[in-house]
Amino acid sequence: MKAILPVFAIIILGITAATMYYLDPIPQPLEYHNFADNRELVPHIPNTLDVLSNIPFAIVGLMGIIHCFSSTADPRRRLSFAHSWERVAAFVIYAALVGVAIGSSYYHLAPSNPALFWDRLPMTFCFMAFFSIFVGEREGLASVGRFSFGPLICLGLWSVSHWLATELEGKGDLRPYLLVQYIPVCVVPILLAFTSPVYDTSPWYLISAFLTYVAAKVLEVYDPVVYELTNHMVSGHTLKHLAAGVTGLCLYLHLLRRRAEE
Repeated sequence: MKAILPVFAIIILGITAATMYYLDPIPQPLEYHNFADNRELVPHIPNTLDVLSNIPFAIVGLMGIIHCFSSTADPRRRLSFAHSWERVAAFVIYAALVGVAIGSSYYHLAPSNPALFWDRLPMTFCFMAFFSIFVGEREGLASVGRFSFGPLICLGLWSVSHWLATELEGKGDLRPYLLVQYIPVCVVPILLAFTSPVYDTSPWYLISAFLTYVAAKVLEVYDPVVYELTNHMVSGHTLKHLAAGVTGLCLYLHLLRRRAEE
């Protein structure tokens, strides 16, 4: 059963990609940029809470970068990465989180499609680097993770660039970006449930990461509803940033505390 699950996951990926291909192009709705909370609570920082709520991404990213470099010198921490490419992929994840903090803050200062590109670009790097490192730590899939790392990063870059280029041409197409974002969400739970890790690690960090990511997407959809329910104290989008920051923290703890066999 476990032997066919990676194939099953690839089939899901293929079906999803084919479905996206046959769908009509999906443009970015302009109303997406109209967030519920546009208060300027700090002088010269419009949409203050949506901007400042990106700080957790930077904190987690910097913690992770320190872990990547310190793990080369500390024998205990070196066990977090059995292969050198995994340290590179982890560095991409953490650097991308810092990039999300910068790009998302820039976007929320003056929301627009061109500014949104700088928010989404580091996010795709984070998705793809995590996906490759996760696949690589499953039993029997180390080479798949290693060899998919570079192509997945390139796929992420292309998906966001394709979206912006088509938006500027007046025929926006989000399909590749949606594919990049949601395929890991579909495949990771399957591999997590039915394959074994090669590291000594708890699955709860990844389960928590998955749940907080889903919560972030729900909060994003119900941005104005949350703003009304909290009596205009905080919006769903601000809480989305915080929930996604917790997702990043869970990934950091997973990579920090996993241990390869000595």
